[in-house]
Amino acid sequence: MLRQNDKYSGTIYGNELSLDGLEYYIEVFDGVNIVSKGTSAEPYYVVIKDASTISRRGDVDGDGTITTRDALMIMKSINGDIILTDDQFIRADLNEDGVLSSSEALRILQYINGKVTTLTM
Repeated sequence: MLRQNDKYSGTIYGNELSLDGLEYYIEVFDGVNIVSKGTSAEPYYVVIKDASTISRRGDVDGDGTITTRDALMIMKSINGDIILTDDQFIRADLNEDGVLSSSEALRILQYINGKVTTLTM
């Protein structure tokens, strides 16, 4: 762990995790005292979820909400201004034809404004 002032932090990278989750406890020894949070018998548990299964079609940015930003991301991708990840592309490709078009961005805007009740094209 890294120390910054009186705070400690550590990083666990995604490729080091699995969907089984993560159990941990922390034990600190300063040469005199031992302080711990959790134990090996009763560790803390972190649930790991695959973000691509949480997010749904139309939620291009994967933030859990379908907004104008999602439509904008499609348009930026079409114009070559951004490159979508594979998961983002799947969520953006509303008609599942493997090609993004402005009609998908328009469908998202219509959905947000209540003009259509489904993102299905």
